[in-house]
Amino acid sequence: SERDGGSLIWKQVQDSGCDPSGALEPLYESCDPSGMDVFGAMFGIFLSASALPQISTILESITQARVACFLAQEIMNRKEDETISGADTTKTTEHGEGTL
Repeated sequence: SERDGGSLIWKQVQDSGCDPSGALEPLYESCDPSGMDVFGAMFGIFLSASALPQISTILESITQARVACFLAQEIMNRKEDETISGADTTKTTEHGEGTL
């Protein structure tokens, strides 16, 4: 397409004869965007795309931590005769069955 970096640089080279590398700056004007600008943008997109799977892993870990903290808080804040919602609080020991 005409909007990608390579096409923009090529059009500028054809129109004005600019230097896409920027290495011959005193003799020739550098293109805008230069080849390094396009390379940097492509590299940034590549690094961003490689981090996307890690974001979903982080969000999943945060959700699991929130669930664990909620259950721990419920246990710490309960009164003596309350039970934990949805949890089995009976435990069989060597002395018989009891309540946590």
